[in-house]
Amino acid sequence: MSAVGNKQHKESLKIDYADMWRDFDKENNFFYYLLSERYNLIISSDPELLIFSCFGTAHLKYNCAKLFYTGENRKTNFNACDYSISFENLTHKWQYQLPHYVIRVLESNQLHALEKVFSKVEAAQVLEAKEHFCCTVVSNPEGTVRNDFYDDLNRIKKVNSGGKFQNNVNGPVADKKEFCDKHKFVFAFENEKEEGYCTEKITDAFLSNAIPIYYGDPKVKEVFNEHRFINYDDYSDTESLIHHIMELDSDDEMYVDMMAQPIFKDGETPDFFYKENLLDFIIACIKHSKKNTPVSKTFRGHRYWLERKMKNLLNKLRTHLK
Repeated sequence: MSAVGNKQHKESLKIDYADMWRDFDKENNFFYYLLSERYNLIISSDPELLIFSCFGTAHLKYNCAKLFYTGENRKTNFNACDYSISFENLTHKWQYQLPHYVIRVLESNQLHALEKVFSKVEAAQVLEAKEHFCCTVVSNPEGTVRNDFYDDLNRIKKVNSGGKFQNNVNGPVADKKEFCDKHKFVFAFENEKEEGYCTEKITDAFLSNAIPIYYGDPKVKEVFNEHRFINYDDYSDTESLIHHIMELDSDDEMYVDMMAQPIFKDGETPDFFYKENLLDFIIACIKHSKKNTPVSKTFRGHRYWLERKMKNLLNKLRTHLK
């Protein structure tokens, strides 16, 4: 059947977006392409479904069904939305767990690289190609744990810092992956520590064929194989952590053994990496929304709207009085 024929047989769906990140393109994004597999999408100011995030309050002006999405450390508020896609692992029927790194990996078509398990020979070849010890690429100066650890490890052996913060390689690097590819170890420290909150930092390190040094999600080992990365929380103090890193750095056989481990726990890809599961969830949300009153039209929704409006007004007043 032709593409035109397929399009004609798809159900139409009016959608819009609000409070998304800077440079977000309403017709060039992961959700648009995913939903286009099932629907003829129409971007409309009077949508059937609003997809919104945490970068503003424009969602308040909509009273349709609302799907909240965040890759940030922001919790779902079901007074503000009907459905949620977030890092949280809730028991709520209308919340779907999707860590931020999943979309990044799927958009770059790199899941196969995370699923690959190196043989000992291949892992040895990876090690042989490495030129440097360890690196970090950070622009945000916040992150006391990361900053302190960088200082401690850097005193023992130079850690190449390729970001804007603490840069020691003659300026910010143009290509993060190309830079990280040359290093045996890569910092993967979250800015915030929250159960389930895990960003692309650890997967970026894995995709650089390096050993990540991770800090953040207390449940990270429920997804990723604890024998394939170094988890800051597994060590009683910084000294013992650094000792283990230096031991790996000096023992090629130990390093190769670690590189030859599967990246995912038990070698099994988590279900949330399969985009058809996410599409099924959103389709179920859309079907549910057609038969149920959106929260924005309920007392809970009106109360949330009023609370946010009052909060915004008070913030503007405080700014004016400063």
